[in-house]
Amino acid sequence: MDTNNDNRNYDRDQDQQGQDRDQNRNPQQSSRDQQQGGRNSDTQRGNSGNSSRDIESRWQDIESDYRKRYSNLTDEDLDYRDGDFDSMTNRIAKRTNRNQNDVNDEIQNWTNS
Repeated sequence: MDTNNDNRNYDRDQDQQGQDRDQNRNPQQSSRDQQQGGRNSDTQRGNSGNSSRDIESRWQDIESDYRKRYSNLTDEDLDYRDGDFDSMTNRIAKRTNRNQNDVNDEIQNWTNS
């Protein structure tokens, strides 16, 4: 009796059953995953639907007004480098005793008044 062959057949059968279960588990979710290229959406990542690029772009538009409203923030607090926007909003949040999501929302929804 060839036990190696039996083990290979068992492993193959187990792999096939697992693949069948994965394909049948949630067809709608699988379809969404395929449409998104396997990536999570912004809301699934916790970004309330606003991409970081949108907020960063918004920041460039309002930075001088933001500095005027929050004159206690230093240049170091507001120092922004590409790819490090979260770091800046975290510094602002700490300095103004708020959380980072509040700061991001404020920047995204900023109105000049």
